[in-house]
Amino acid sequence: MIPEELASLKITGPDEEIRRLAKARWDTLAKPVDGLGYLEDMICRAAAVQGSVMPDLSKKALVIMCADNGVVSEGVSQTGRKVTYEVAELMGKR
Repeated sequence: MIPEELASLKITGPDEEIRRLAKARWDTLAKPVDGLGYLEDMICRAAAVQGSVMPDLSKKALVIMCADNGVVSEGVSQTGRKVTYEVAELMGKR
């Protein structure tokens, strides 16, 4: 994308009316109101962002982010960089 195209992009905030409608829809389903807790909240947020009461959640991803402070010698961390690497590698194999 060229700079002019980037400059012309318009980013809008979540549609609060869609969020309200999505919440109202979830409240009509055969379950206790807010019975799924934060999951319902996340789905209503996704609906608001996508601008659809029924958001498309078919594409999923897992992002694993790790960091190592590298100051084992100062006692800030009890494990070195190799342990951080190995844990991240194992998480990625799941």
